[in-house]
Amino acid sequence: MTLSIKYVNTILRLVCLVFLVTPSIAKSASIQKLHIDNPDAKYIGSASCSSSNCHGAGTVQNETNVRQNEFNTWYNHDPHANAYAALKSEQGKQIASNLGLGDSTKAQVCLNCHTTNVSEERQSSRFRASEGVSCEGCHGPGSLWLSSHSNPSTARSELMVQGLYDTWNSTSKAELCLSCHLGDQNQRITHKIMAAGHPRLVFELVTFTDAQPRHYDVDEDYINRKKPYRQIKEWAVGQAQYGYQFLDLLQGTDKSENSLFPELSMYECHTCHHNPKNVRWNRLDGEKETPGRIKINGSSLLATQIIANVIAPEYGDRIGQLRAEIRKKTMSNEGNISEIANQGKQLFKTVTEILRSRTITNEDGIAILEQIVTVGKKGTLRELSSAEQSVMAIALITKDLPSNSNYFHASGDISNVVEGLYKVLSDENAFSPQRLKNNLKKLKVLEN
Repeated sequence: MTLSIKYVNTILRLVCLVFLVTPSIAKSASIQKLHIDNPDAKYIGSASCSSSNCHGAGTVQNETNVRQNEFNTWYNHDPHANAYAALKSEQGKQIASNLGLGDSTKAQVCLNCHTTNVSEERQSSRFRASEGVSCEGCHGPGSLWLSSHSNPSTARSELMVQGLYDTWNSTSKAELCLSCHLGDQNQRITHKIMAAGHPRLVFELVTFTDAQPRHYDVDEDYINRKKPYRQIKEWAVGQAQYGYQFLDLLQGTDKSENSLFPELSMYECHTCHHNPKNVRWNRLDGEKETPGRIKINGSSLLATQIIANVIAPEYGDRIGQLRAEIRKKTMSNEGNISEIANQGKQLFKTVTEILRSRTITNEDGIAILEQIVTVGKKGTLRELSSAEQSVMAIALITKDLPSNSNYFHASGDISNVVEGLYKVLSDENAFSPQRLKNNLKKLKVLEN
């Protein structure tokens, strides 16, 4: 197993270990997105998908246009299947106790992201909350579409009307994932929850889908039935959607328990939580900022700016201005953060729509890659979250670009270079921005 996969799997295990949301919420925002208000919706359990001639085959089958072993991939390899069991772990119990929640396996705030949390009247006799985040946690209540989804004559649009969640659409897929892996207005991950022992949240749509692992093949049949697919494009759309939902959370920070700041979980954790003996801050050329100030976690904003600089430059400039306004507000209390975030949401909504409508070419991918590497060589990736997002982006872009194209020069095989970048991230408490900068100096993106 490569270091990059080990790194992502470690994050996945930590995030699935305990995921608690604000105690005031009694209904999962994720489930609200899955047509729970449909009066005919029943959640019928993953056993309904596990037949060997449906999705429960022991190995990949070649008789149909799907693998048919999707259930076993989820059950045996996907951390989502262990999300409920994590609530019964010692750490899960301790976090619930620290927050005064009682039994973590019964507290709604825990179940919202650790299982497909639906009321009893929505459950069939085969449904089990102990299955964790199961098939219907992503695809919606099976009673609405189980019989029709295997019929080749049923159109995708008809299945969505029936209640199958649109995971083919990168925006709606990211929105659903982020409702737990980032949080939203209905289920916020607060600094209090982090202080109780909750793992730090990290998410990137493509990387985490691969590490899940994927239970489908993006082959010719997939493309013919659904849509053209490219990892770089899904990553770009996912980053823009991440930015939108981050700004939506930032807009609601006036609801935070801490009235002096935006909600502290919106900030970069390691600005404060690092060994003071390890100097992480260095002044960049021409920089006016000073050390000792907490920084907003704007990793998705930076990534989307880099993407927009290539795909829609006029919007890249505007995102840069937005980032500057947010930094100014959160560091000097100038401006209205809710107004700034609301304006940013409109900007990111537009950028998301542009990215969804555009074809991202190899040349675009190379240009984006060049910008990421250039930003890193300047030392801008001082915050761990931005470093993580950039390394994941470099890994997936180099994987998606044609292997025979002459676009990248590195001191060694590119896979080894990517592994070296992940090694810099392997211990978050020992993260060194200078080490990352030095590793990025080994790379040179060739002009196309």
